[in-house]
Amino acid sequence: MKPKIFTFLVLLFSVASGLSQPLPGSPLPDTITYFLQDEIITHRRLLSYNSDSTLKSIIHEKYTNSSYKFDYRDEYKYDIQGRLVKIISPKVGKEIYYNVNGLDSINITIDSTVINQVRSKRMEYTYNDKSDTLSILESNYLNGTLDQNNFRNQNFFYENELLVKKHIDNNFGKFNIHYIYNGENRLEFEDTEVEQTPDLYKWSQRFWYQYYEDGRLREKKWFFWSNDKWNYIFQKELLTYTDSTSTTNKYFDDVNIAQIFTITFNNKGQKLKEKFENLINSMQIITKAWVYNNNGSMHLYEEMTEFPNQSVFLYYEKYGYKTPDISSNNDVYSGENLSIYPNPAVQTIYITDPTNKIMSYRIIDISGKILDYKEINSDHILIERNGTTAGLYYIQIQTEKGIVTKPILWVD
Repeated sequence: MKPKIFTFLVLLFSVASGLSQPLPGSPLPDTITYFLQDEIITHRRLLSYNSDSTLKSIIHEKYTNSSYKFDYRDEYKYDIQGRLVKIISPKVGKEIYYNVNGLDSINITIDSTVINQVRSKRMEYTYNDKSDTLSILESNYLNGTLDQNNFRNQNFFYENELLVKKHIDNNFGKFNIHYIYNGENRLEFEDTEVEQTPDLYKWSQRFWYQYYEDGRLREKKWFFWSNDKWNYIFQKELLTYTDSTSTTNKYFDDVNIAQIFTITFNNKGQKLKEKFENLINSMQIITKAWVYNNNGSMHLYEEMTEFPNQSVFLYYEKYGYKTPDISSNNDVYSGENLSIYPNPAVQTIYITDPTNKIMSYRIIDISGKILDYKEINSDHILIERNGTTAGLYYIQIQTEKGIVTKPILWVD
């Protein structure tokens, strides 16, 4: 399968991508408790894992009369290759099938007992590596009968591993999207042709992207097609960056800022805050915040919506752990004296820290799965590849000063 298609599928279907961004290899939560403002508990989830850190089950509990009551249980099943094949759930069940190219089909069943409905969805994947295409057919069913008015077909076309065209056909209309790149393979134009149903109204729009010298997006402008040419409609986004923030200012008249969206990161690349300010809608502000433990695992997530002179809505989640942090002092070590060489490496990597005792280490893949764990008591480590597939991995090292996580790259 082509890399771009593989990346698309990873993004399209994730078991538990969630909102959090824990560091790879950090402890996994066994409880997530959900609150509304004023510490009002609504429900919680109890999570369990397999020995390879894949999710095994989630027990959902409601909080009523000052105690937790069992609601339902989800179970996760995997094939011998470690791929998720089934989620057994009375609420939202999934069955996932694979072929030699990757995903073959996904069946999803949603039981809406409150309104006496059982909805289901089937997504079928068709690949053509020779012409670099991917097709996804989505069918929806209501109480076992195909819903003719609720469908979605998608076709993706690639050239040199770049997405150049996407076609979407659904119950709202037909959408043809063309992607045009500049000489540095950065997306420059995104042209969309739309034919809406049932009135067959047709229209076209263009997004024009411009970049800073370092490749980060600088500006996005909106155009509509009329009178045989693209016309700028005075809507744009301007993006600015610092070492820890990314800010997008959106304009609806080319002069006045209408919306501001800011993302803040910590020095490990984890997202700390998203803030959305809608300046044309009573100064509405929506804030999302992530709080992490010292070892990089999730501690708290909250959402807050506020209007001037009105009540504030607050929602948040607390993450709990049965096992303590693997660092005895719960600190993250900067690794200023740590040496990793060679990196990238073909077969062997040497890791030394002459000023700090290494107590243990974990090798972790990019999904967070722990591949190897060893307890040692030394100032150096010798890592052998032992048939590991080429690619990016992380080594998490526990030392006397704390934990340090570093990337390592195996190459052929």
